[in-house]
Amino acid sequence: MISYIFYFATEPFLFKNLNINKIKAKKGRKIEWLEFSFEPEKRIHSKRQSNMISTGKPKQYISREMTPQWLKNNTYEPTTSKTSAYTEEERQAFLQKMKK
Repeated sequence: MISYIFYFATEPFLFKNLNINKIKAKKGRKIEWLEFSFEPEKRIHSKRQSNMISTGKPKQYISREMTPQWLKNNTYEPTTSKTSAYTEEERQAFLQKMKK
């Protein structure tokens, strides 16, 4: 059951050379504690680590614009109706009524 509980700690990419020692008071007794030993990371704390840096775009250059792609490309053609709701004579009559 101990190996099941500490299964996450035995993953090779988390800890290098991980050893788990079960410490007992005497042989055949219950486990008093567990001792974990592993290799520490080899890094200089005063220097920035290259693998920690994101390789993607910096956040300040990410476009937050929500304009659709079809609007940016201007591939659409605005359509105008060739027939209007009113004829030219009806428009003139309406304008004369408005002026009165």
